[in-house]
Amino acid sequence: MSDKIQSKWLRIIQRHCDLYYPSLYQVKLHYKLDIEIIIDKGMDTEKILKNYYLCPLCLLNYVVIEDNIIYGNEVFDLDHFPPKSVGGSKTILVCKKCNSEYGRKIDYSIKQYLNFQAFLKKKKTNFPSKLILEDGNYSTNLSLEDGKIVSSVDTKVLQRITKEWEKKHATNQNVKFQMRFFIPHEEYLQKAYLKAAYLFCFSTWGYE
Repeated sequence: MSDKIQSKWLRIIQRHCDLYYPSLYQVKLHYKLDIEIIIDKGMDTEKILKNYYLCPLCLLNYVVIEDNIIYGNEVFDLDHFPPKSVGGSKTILVCKKCNSEYGRKIDYSIKQYLNFQAFLKKKKTNFPSKLILEDGNYSTNLSLEDGKIVSSVDTKVLQRITKEWEKKHATNQNVKFQMRFFIPHEEYLQKAYLKAAYLFCFSTWGYE
């Protein structure tokens, strides 16, 4: 890591430590949390806590700053809430493990849902889908024409379909294909909205 990048992350982590130390300290006292410390055990616990940040999503992974050195059990990253893909501009520090897991499983569902709603309301001209043929899967787009959903495929895919039809037609067989597109389940949407709301609350009130 270059000195410039190191300095940037030191500033980001220290700012989060300064902002959320008071609430972390109160929660530790109230719930008698046994917060893990990975640096000198002889140091004053309160001093360490002032430079200690716990991931607000898992409350397990942590990062500590001591003598301008970053310690921790996981890499940390800035997470947008709501997701950046739907215009989220606020960020909070979370561990990279949580950021990747939530991003992969639920955050994308908001953008997918909004894209599909825009498509149905004719505010978006097409919607991505998959055309599944016997020889493989092909990316394509659905579009609305005269109130009907139509799939558009590129020339190469069309040639494959035509060749397959000609081959099957010669032996009186049917050409089989499937069209799939993804609409996120309501459960994923609820979790994505709840996560964004939770991070907003955390950014305002901290661990309390």
